[in-house]
Amino acid sequence: MEAPAEPLQTGFHAKFLMVLFIVFAGEVGAFLLFFPWMPVWHHTSITSYLPWLAGVWDSPYFRGAISGLGAVNLYISFLEVLRLKRSVGQVENLRPIVNRPSSPFDDSRSGD
Repeated sequence: MEAPAEPLQTGFHAKFLMVLFIVFAGEVGAFLLFFPWMPVWHHTSITSYLPWLAGVWDSPYFRGAISGLGAVNLYISFLEVLRLKRSVGQVENLRPIVNRPSSPFDDSRSGD
């Protein structure tokens, strides 16, 4: 028999982990987007250890590809912010429904 799938976490821990992921993806994205175009990019030790890589490392195409990865990370971070806002909004919209007393005229409880 297969074990039943674990339910998705919807509590504080899941939201906290999502916020951490958003911050991490945003910071990595910003770093990858801007760092290849800073002057310190040329002063790294990668080209001294691998001299054959110097031509690729200084290529604007390579630097643009790294910046593109940063843009993708920022986009993922933005989508996760929207997903977090939507999930928090759904929980807020459900609270009045959950706390509402049932109507004495509710036909769903009758066995007919």
